[in-house]
Amino acid sequence: MAVIVAACSGSSAPVSDPAPAPAETQTIVPLFGRPFVENHPIDNFFDHDEPFVRDAGVQLTWRGDVHTNLDGHSGYDWVMPSGTPLLAVADGTVAFAGVDPPFTCPGLDGAPDEFVDDQLVVALDHEVGGVGYRSVYVHVSELLVATDEAVRIGDVIALSGDTGCSTDPHLHFQVWRLTGTNSGDAAIVDPYGWQGDGVDPWSTAPDGAESVWLWLPDAAPGLVLWDKEPIPSS
Repeated sequence: MAVIVAACSGSSAPVSDPAPAPAETQTIVPLFGRPFVENHPIDNFFDHDEPFVRDAGVQLTWRGDVHTNLDGHSGYDWVMPSGTPLLAVADGTVAFAGVDPPFTCPGLDGAPDEFVDDQLVVALDHEVGGVGYRSVYVHVSELLVATDEAVRIGDVIALSGDTGCSTDPHLHFQVWRLTGTNSGDAAIVDPYGWQGDGVDPWSTAPDGAESVWLWLPDAAPGLVLWDKEPIPSS
């Protein structure tokens, strides 16, 4: 499976200290550990409005906050130096480790579109309580696992980077729900769940699915705004 992701950097994001949803609201037992060791600032977040539609006009965070920056974003971007070790968030199998098929990366801030043929990706398949999930790590600089390889939570699977549709070194992390979706096909979801008012718009969309808190205790990475200072490579 290859995963094509739109340009990830260049927007602002909220300051947030994520807390898990109340246990009584959880429909899935959390299974995710940390995807990296140190804390890193965030540059963009999952859009609960329409995570695959650029310029839809509204971008909703997991708390229901409204933003109008780079909407249509399908995951979380943590800004970090190239070469940062990336960890398997759960036991599973490598569904894909390689280069995305070539695609056109939409330009940001008036920049021209760019043809991309070097985007390195690792995708891991996991299962909990009969529900399948896929964690995806995008823009990596080096692959340390191979397709069909078994991994354990905490294994180093890749090094972060700036490959593909990217303007700064960072990790684009996204999660797919493989079972129990509205369409019956895999659907992108938010590992921080939904804690906004009312019903999560994406949970009722034809191509959507319910997002739930997937992080083990103390494992959820913080969602703290990047101050836009250059991030040196290690």
